[in-house]
Amino acid sequence: MGSEQEFDRSTAESDPLALAVGALEALAAQDVGGWSTDAVGSSAVAVLGLGERARAVAVLRLGRFLATGGHVRDGSRGAVSWLVARSGLARPDAVGLVRAARLCHRFGLVAGVLQAGEVGLCRVARLARAAVGRSGLFARDEALLVELARTLDDADFEDAVATWEGYADDVLDRGDPSHRHARRGLRLAETTGGTRITGFLPAGVDAVVRRALDDLAPPDPVGCAGGPRSLAQRRADAFVELAHRHLAGRNHAAGGPVATVDVTVDADVLVAHAGRHHHQGAPMAVPVPLPLSLEALLRPRCHVDGRPAPVSVVERFLCESWAGRLVLGADGEPLDVGRRRRTFSAAQRRAITARDRHCQFPGCDLDADWCDVHHLHPWEVGGGTDLDNGVLVCRRHHTVVHDQRWQVGRSPDGRPVLQPP
Repeated sequence: MGSEQEFDRSTAESDPLALAVGALEALAAQDVGGWSTDAVGSSAVAVLGLGERARAVAVLRLGRFLATGGHVRDGSRGAVSWLVARSGLARPDAVGLVRAARLCHRFGLVAGVLQAGEVGLCRVARLARAAVGRSGLFARDEALLVELARTLDDADFEDAVATWEGYADDVLDRGDPSHRHARRGLRLAETTGGTRITGFLPAGVDAVVRRALDDLAPPDPVGCAGGPRSLAQRRADAFVELAHRHLAGRNHAAGGPVATVDVTVDADVLVAHAGRHHHQGAPMAVPVPLPLSLEALLRPRCHVDGRPAPVSVVERFLCESWAGRLVLGADGEPLDVGRRRRTFSAAQRRAITARDRHCQFPGCDLDADWCDVHHLHPWEVGGGTDLDNGVLVCRRHHTVVHDQRWQVGRSPDGRPVLQPP
């Protein structure tokens, strides 16, 4: 079946593709003007699900097509160019689909769960990004990674895959410590009305850049002139501001560091780092338990600004003192201040952010930068300003919790629980 085939209505009963096209056209022509609001919403969600399923089928077929070199026979410069020309997709979308298609063709377990509808295309695309430069280790751990995609919620899945990337990079660093650094790059492509910027920064280094950009352009107050900017808009403005400051010869902060990051490290890693000081020049012993398990990937190991990172990156930060640490000891800043103050300190907020990562309101994953720290037990009726009594809630949902009197607390395993009145 050619890529530009005209569909024959007479084959609808025997051709599933022609049947699907006909059904979609019927849906598009359907008059929903007399439907209830709930019915229209349910129908929209169902159609979106069909679209997701259709893209999954397309990815599986695309993988087979690319493996046979069909795009080369068509004279295209590459698979992405072929797909952009034939489908009208934006190039970034085409890149993701081609990567996912090739992953599915190479790895049968991934293809199987996608075909069965057990895992969505977004998660397969995430696995495809993880496999770039790590395909040998991906093959070793394919069954575990597929199980993560099948069983975890979105936040835990992302953290577990990022942690696996850290483990894999630690293994690859043993053979070639420069492999990840060699992937760095920043591309500026002129396009209509401006420039598209894309690139890659190694794990850990990206946290330094992210912190600098976010420090330069913090969230705007609600109701500000021109409306609050999105995170992407704020980071774009900060990127331009950095260039202006460099050209003007000004520093980001007079006499201060350009950026710092917060590092959370597993105790075993700290022991290995401490041991390095007794053996100058020796490589840091990297604890990598094999075979990897679900427990290992979900356990906090090495995080830079709340994102999993390889041990080798954390070691460099600790050695070069780029990292800020949360210290829970006699010499550190106290984090539990009880009734002495109502608002949470900066150190407390960093600790709560490291724990919660995003808004804890049901169904919301808004980044911590856009969140307030909410007292689970109200301060005015005796609640303490301490870690156990604090939870990240975005500003919109913080208002909802207060105005609608949501019930808030913690489950037996320590997770925050927010329930409607």
